[in-house]
Amino acid sequence: MWLIVLVGVEYSYILQHFDSLRRARQDVLDAVARRSSFWRLQVGEGLACRLLAVVGEAFERGLPAPDEQELASACAADREAVSVTVQLLLEQGFLRSQTPCGEEEPEVRLGLLPGRSLERIRLRDVVEAVRRPRLHAGRRDADGPLEDWLDGLEAELRTRLDETSLAQVVPLPESNVTKSTADPA
Repeated sequence: MWLIVLVGVEYSYILQHFDSLRRARQDVLDAVARRSSFWRLQVGEGLACRLLAVVGEAFERGLPAPDEQELASACAADREAVSVTVQLLLEQGFLRSQTPCGEEEPEVRLGLLPGRSLERIRLRDVVEAVRRPRLHAGRRDADGPLEDWLDGLEAELRTRLDETSLAQVVPLPESNVTKSTADPA
């Protein structure tokens, strides 16, 4: 008997407060989504730069072009995240697929090559291609010292990334290093 009364009380409470319970649940889901978006954003930027560095290093050393599985292994990253990031970098022209002779649209990618010279790939361009809008961007209700500090940090990061090309962070093979550092006699 009491069980029926308790179930009835719970049911009537849910019916009377359905909207507030739904809003509270949605607030929790939104907070979780914002937090996970922030970490995905950070991982995406770093992963994109690491992927380009691995592809660039293989290209500079004359090694075979790595495929997505090799990139996932080299970057210790999830294969799905690598696949999504590679697709984005292909669309943005930072990478290109190595294709068999005579095929324009490969069904299976043989490997990935830099889409342009490493000197012309600025890290800022890579970060901006992968980055979603900042979490606090456009929120004018969040003014204050923290927002000012974050804006300054973003500006400094943009400046440093704009000054750095992929060629500056990709280790060159020993033969190229010795050629470029040797004094002409």
